[in-house]
Amino acid sequence: MSDQKQEDTREFIREKIVRPPLTRRQVACHAAFFVCSAAVFGAVAAAAFAAVRPVAERRFSGQAEESTSIEFAAEETDAAISPEESRAEETQEAQVEAEKIDEAVSRAISDYTFSAADIGNLNHALSAVADGLDRSIVTVTTGVQQTDVFGNAVESTGSAAGFVIAKTDSDALILTSARSVLGVGNVQVQLKDGTKTETQVRQNDSVLGLTVLSVPLSSLSENQNKDLAVMPLGSSYSVSRGDLLVGVGAPAGRTWSVTTGSVAMSDSGVSMPDFSGVVLYTDCGSSSAGTYFVNMAGELIGWADESLEKSGGMTPIMAISPVKKTLEKLTNGQEIPYFGVRMQDVTTEMKNSGIPAGVYVAEAVAESPAYASGIQNGDIIVKYGGEPVTTASGLQDQITGSQPGTAVPVTVMRAGRNGYEPVSFSVEIRKR
Repeated sequence: MSDQKQEDTREFIREKIVRPPLTRRQVACHAAFFVCSAAVFGAVAAAAFAAVRPVAERRFSGQAEESTSIEFAAEETDAAISPEESRAEETQEAQVEAEKIDEAVSRAISDYTFSAADIGNLNHALSAVADGLDRSIVTVTTGVQQTDVFGNAVESTGSAAGFVIAKTDSDALILTSARSVLGVGNVQVQLKDGTKTETQVRQNDSVLGLTVLSVPLSSLSENQNKDLAVMPLGSSYSVSRGDLLVGVGAPAGRTWSVTTGSVAMSDSGVSMPDFSGVVLYTDCGSSSAGTYFVNMAGELIGWADESLEKSGGMTPIMAISPVKKTLEKLTNGQEIPYFGVRMQDVTTEMKNSGIPAGVYVAEAVAESPAYASGIQNGDIIVKYGGEPVTTASGLQDQITGSQPGTAVPVTVMRAGRNGYEPVSFSVEIRKR
């Protein structure tokens, strides 16, 4: 124990090695080293972050492989003018413009002698438009396994024309008729060179009767990928009576057939479930729903729709501009919300007769969410999702912005013994 105390009280000599101060040159060298090291490590970190970020975003955010969604150019409308005034002004302007055009055409025709060369040049121009779109057209083939009366397996096949509406880094997206592929197990896309490839349904819309299919670019060769072109989308608002059109797709019942003609007339504000469309009528012959109409610039302005009412034997065309937002959703694989009313604006005459302002329900479509909730024909929708409703186009936008599977509060004014009274509903929005 005493030895331990002696050891504790023993003094030790402690030495501390002190480095001499750095010279200015050494300080400069050290500073340069640290700056260079920081730059190198920063560059490496930035490169690593750039490489890892896409993978991390896909893994942790749960997003699809494509980081950006497909967007179609929006077409502005004049919201300051009421729909009723807009239609009246458009009708008057169209009549004046048509008279001017007819007069100019009559003068030009009377002063000009057409030759066979003129007809040939026109046909050549129309053919050139169609030829330029062959790379965008595909055949969608379907096969359904059935059993005959003797128990033998029989496959029923069908086909419809489609076109490339967009391409991503990984897929080609094909727009075609929903009626051709819904409920069909085996769906393939056939290119013009005869190559067939498997495809999957990306999204469909039972109201418009359209489906977007997804074809992996990895299933195509490099040349096939390059040859598969996107068909540009045009504006149907710019189409006038007498404009020349080219029908591509399958107007003769077979893919890559062609028809030509002109616009005979248009019908705006056609009431359809949840939106007001525009129908163009053409003298282009078409026996197939897989017919797509383009202008002389080769831009899509609409497609033949067998569900639309024909007029004088002319082919009805669903105009593209009013439904571009829906096409955008379909192409991005998003579900289209379904409310289920045919609507129209409350006109000045209707207001003068005592009908309140809002959107008039011309028809609550049977079995639709609106119909199931209790909304009736003749109701005036004044609120949707807690927001006021003033025009049919505004209500259309509100419905488009809804999410399928959610309940939306809707207020209508309903005629009763004491006049119009508010009635509230909760409408379960579905996918259409």
